[in-house]
Amino acid sequence: MELLIVGGRIVTETAVLDPGWLLVRSGTIAAMGAGRPPGIAGTTLDARDLTVVPGFIDLHTHGRAGLDVMEPSADALNHLGLAMAATGVVAYLATLWAAPITTLSTLLARYSLHLSDPPTGARCLGLHLEGPYLNPARRGAQPLPALAQANPAALLQLGAEYRGLIRLVTLAPELPMGQEIVTELTKQGIIVSLGHSEASYEQAQAAVEAGLSHCTHTYNALPALHHRAPGALGALLTDDRVSCEIIADLHHVHPAAIRLLVQAKGLDRVVAITDSIPAAGLPDGEYCMARQVITVANSTARLTTGELAGSLISMNQALRNLVEVVGLSLPEAIRLTSANPARRLGMAGRGLIAAGYRADLAFLDQAYRVRQTLLDGLTVYQG
Repeated sequence: MELLIVGGRIVTETAVLDPGWLLVRSGTIAAMGAGRPPGIAGTTLDARDLTVVPGFIDLHTHGRAGLDVMEPSADALNHLGLAMAATGVVAYLATLWAAPITTLSTLLARYSLHLSDPPTGARCLGLHLEGPYLNPARRGAQPLPALAQANPAALLQLGAEYRGLIRLVTLAPELPMGQEIVTELTKQGIIVSLGHSEASYEQAQAAVEAGLSHCTHTYNALPALHHRAPGALGALLTDDRVSCEIIADLHHVHPAAIRLLVQAKGLDRVVAITDSIPAAGLPDGEYCMARQVITVANSTARLTTGELAGSLISMNQALRNLVEVVGLSLPEAIRLTSANPARRLGMAGRGLIAAGYRADLAFLDQAYRVRQTLLDGLTVYQG
């Protein structure tokens, strides 16, 4: 089966083909170019007035459109996959809040069951456990009781039992047995990320030596950088072995700090995430999340204390902010939204528009609204 996409702005890793064309054959990009396409028989998709970018990959989402990753069922995951595809996302990690190990074990068993039959829309690639081994002093919106009950041995057992399903774990390496946990989870093939932490520069360095290779929502839930006590931020920003997430909603992090992160880490080590919550995409009002009341207003979600509680952004909005406000070019920005998360998860042949890559594509209008999303060359969302 062949699909010829014509007339749109095609965003590659290094250029924007305007207009450009793509030939998709059996779900894979077979050829591409600028200007008029060669004579090719097959179905034609007219992308005039649209920008074609690689489908987004979100490593950190708690849900959206009223759908909570803490409440998985076959039906819920199907609806979440469709809601994600409507924002141009083709794949994501379901990110679980800190919870007792028994609760996490139950949720993992349910995901293991439901993901054996892939849901419609965007693909859930596995789980990101954001806790419970986090520092209570930097808990943010994470529920405190779950942090107090964190058990290192139980966490490692969970990693061993659900090897391959748990893809990423966020933890605070300065806690007791922190370095040992980093080492063992890394041996299990899990990406270990520093987050919700008060680790010193030296403790963060030691964690990287033990295998830690990622930073969860960089800047947020971490002590600020100080020139005499650089802390975890200083260690991770200056180590090329570490990739760094960023919430590009312009509420969690100032645009200048995003530019600084990109300059420090380079374009290939920064991963744009949403950290979206179930209230993302819903009207302003009060909602319950992780057994806490949050208020959604003015494009933010906050606890009653005023603390930010995740974000309401979508990945297409993140791309817009990275280009229109932060000042990245489109080819630069898609590295953060697509190529880098794919590489971080070891997804060969995903995350870029290039010959030989899978045809995971998002079609955006001039306002960055998603008009169509393709996964493996097949439409999973049509706006």
